[in-house]
Amino acid sequence: MSIALPTEQQIADLHEHLLARHGGLPGSRAGTSLGAVLGRIHMNLAYQFEGPTVQQVAAFAVYAFVVGHPLNDANKRTALTVGDLILLMNDERIIAAEHGIELADRIIELAAGGIGQDRFIEMYVELLQRVD
Repeated sequence: MSIALPTEQQIADLHEHLLARHGGLPGSRAGTSLGAVLGRIHMNLAYQFEGPTVQQVAAFAVYAFVVGHPLNDANKRTALTVGDLILLMNDERIIAAEHGIELADRIIELAAGGIGQDRFIEMYVELLQRVD
């Protein structure tokens, strides 16, 4: 099964939209890029995961954007939205509408180093499975 992922331009546009709506600093951090984070996602899909679900891919993408921190601002907001975008692109229900606050807490915990990749993916997928 092929899983659709957003392009670098789609993510950049999404980030700009989030900044216009909620405020924040535009642009990427020096020495980082959206392309590098997307590359990490593609590499992990090719070599780390064996037959991942769309939910696992969305969770890993959120993880990659939070820990990769490629943007000057709104990395966590963008990560959450990229996860939802991947779910939508692959005909899945989104998570933010039902569990946005709980997921935001997990993302903050992830950004602070309180949970690792495997546990975050597990928690994200559990939240998605609770959506009716």
